[in-house]
Amino acid sequence: MEHIDNNKERFKFLNNLIDIFLFVFISTKTGVIKSSIVSAISLLLFIILIAYKIIQTKKIILTKQIIGYSIFGIFACASYFWALNKSFSMETIPNVIGLALFLVSLTNYINSRDKLMKTIKLTVISNTIAAIKIIALYALYDGTAADRIIKITGIYFNTVGQVLGFSIIFTIYLYKNYSNKRYLLMVIPQFLAILMTESRKALLIPVLGIIIILLLTKTSRKKIIWCTLLAFSLILGIVLINIIDIPIIQNLNKEFSELIKYASGQKTNDWSINLRQFFIDTGIVIFKQNCVKGIGVNNFAYYVKNYTTYGHDRYSHNNYIELLSCLGIIGFILYYWVYIYIIIRLLKSLKKDRDNFLLIISTAVMFVLMIMEYGIVSYTGCLYHTYITFVYCTFYYEKNQFIEGKKDD
Repeated sequence: MEHIDNNKERFKFLNNLIDIFLFVFISTKTGVIKSSIVSAISLLLFIILIAYKIIQTKKIILTKQIIGYSIFGIFACASYFWALNKSFSMETIPNVIGLALFLVSLTNYINSRDKLMKTIKLTVISNTIAAIKIIALYALYDGTAADRIIKITGIYFNTVGQVLGFSIIFTIYLYKNYSNKRYLLMVIPQFLAILMTESRKALLIPVLGIIIILLLTKTSRKKIIWCTLLAFSLILGIVLINIIDIPIIQNLNKEFSELIKYASGQKTNDWSINLRQFFIDTGIVIFKQNCVKGIGVNNFAYYVKNYTTYGHDRYSHNNYIELLSCLGIIGFILYYWVYIYIIIRLLKSLKKDRDNFLLIISTAVMFVLMIMEYGIVSYTGCLYHTYITFVYCTFYYEKNQFIEGKKDD
């Protein structure tokens, strides 16, 4: 009996350590902790402790998401041998390997509904703290919004905003699941921080997420009310944007005006949009010339620097173009078949259970991610794949508690 008690205490201590290192790692990826060394150490310790636990329990979970990304990762690493420039490939290969190991560890960490809820909460709390940090320190720095955000968090402003956007969607789930207003309050600093990034894509994420959630929810009086409120809010927002003379609001207004011009086929003077279109056109050229296996992982940056008039190494800002140009149709299929599998499973599950809000949120996240990947490169992004892991776990454990059940807050 004493031996059993000792084992319980040992595993309890181990689990507490794992929780701490996971939270520290997530905090480095949201910008709460501004240190690449802390990020690397906390990730390494998290992986090692999960591996130790797997060895002790002799149980390991290998999902299709893990297998799919691992096969993709092997192909991405193998592209080193046919890459235009091997040093550019080596800049990304460690990130691919690290993410594969993180996905194995994270999935084996989330082995119950309680662990799923805990991890979602840790991620949302970390994003909320990062948002408060941005709001509190924003005025202390000079320069553009991009300059200020990177000085505060150490992370590119678009990435910060996009991660916050997806976090808002999961925050809405926590509010709905637990009926606790503190989660609703967490939306406010996250949304304000997104505004401060002045990122168009980041602002679109929660808006698109809410629209998709409303579309997937059963028609009801409550849904009609929410749709009306959303429409009213959008109209009010457009009016206020044209009235309020605040630099952040006016900058966003200008950026969205240029985006609307671009989307409608009109000529735009927005350098960012024009540069991204140049990258898309360049990626299509690369793909046509190397359609089977591409030019090597991360070699889009090398190509635009040395084979175009642009003269700088930059990624494509488009996950589809990045994968097609760097890894060809093989890498593209190896990566996106998991997305398609997840969406099919979610839609089948939703057909049977339209009242399951976790399924609705998960489906919204996947659709929003696939839309936004036209403007972001996410295949090595830890938090993007953390969100996908949350989604995958909603249907992986068919006989487990990964359905709406008892509210355990």
